Amino acid sequence: MSTKRVIPKFGSEVEAAKWFDGNVELIEQMFEEAAAKGKLKRLRLADRPAELKPGPSKNVMIRLPIAEIDRARQLAARKGLRYQTYIKMLLYEAMNRDEAQA
Repeated sequence: MSTKRVIPKFGSEVEAAKWFDGNVELIEQMFEEAAAKGKLKRLRLADRPAELKPGPSKNVMIRLPIAEIDRARQLAARKGLRYQTYIKMLLYEAMNRDEAQA
C-alpha cells in the first residue's frame, strides 16, 4: 500500500523548479503508479485553469546566427523542449528579470 504523496505549494517558479529537479525519481514513481491505476488523463485546453491557457499570439521573425540556433537546439534537447519553446522561455525569463530590476 502506498502512502498519499503531496506536492507542496510553492511561493515562486524558482522554488517549484528546485523541488521538481530534486525529486525526479519521486515524480516518476508517482506517474508510474497513476498510469498503472489508470488515473492519467489528458486535460483539454478548455478545462485548463485560466493562468495555463495560452493567450493570443503573433508570429515574429528574428534572425539569429546558425551557431546560436544550434546551441539553442542542444540546450533545449537537454531539457526535453523544442528549441522554439526554449527560446521563448529564455525571452520570457529575461523580460521578467529586467522588469523586476526596473
